[in-house]
Amino acid sequence: MRSKPTSSEYIKQVLSDIRDDTSSPWSTFPCLIWPRYKEPTGYGKAWVNGKLCKVHRVAYEFAFGAIPENMDVCHRCDNPGCFRPNHLFCGTAKDNVHDCMEKGRDRKVIGERHHFAKLNSDSVRDIRSNRFPGMSQEAIGLRLGVSQAVISCVIHFKTWRHVII
Repeated sequence: MRSKPTSSEYIKQVLSDIRDDTSSPWSTFPCLIWPRYKEPTGYGKAWVNGKLCKVHRVAYEFAFGAIPENMDVCHRCDNPGCFRPNHLFCGTAKDNVHDCMEKGRDRKVIGERHHFAKLNSDSVRDIRSNRFPGMSQEAIGLRLGVSQAVISCVIHFKTWRHVII
């Protein structure tokens, strides 16, 4: 009975089995998803040479060589579990953030784009412009379907800081 290959052997085997045409766009090839341990953030992790490593970085090194110092290995596909070499590229942390924002996939969702938002930019401007004269924060909150604490945070710029009057 053959034993299960180590993570390093498995990665090398999978990468040697795929034949990506480098002249074709990366998006024509499906993601290769790491089937073993993943972090809660979705990144594949594996023990390689006695060290716990992110699989996409190991795959990049197997395919292209050493990762330059101070560089990240970024995903074109934005799938943290993917380790297909032609879906990966080297970039700085700034490049990675720019790529993420350019694709509209930045994880910090603010304002009305947040799925729990009960207010919108216009209601925040109304609150800050005192368009509810004589009303208490509690009354404004009741009218807008939020708590008094939410109204206070809006007024004092603890939340919705990106909205200017």
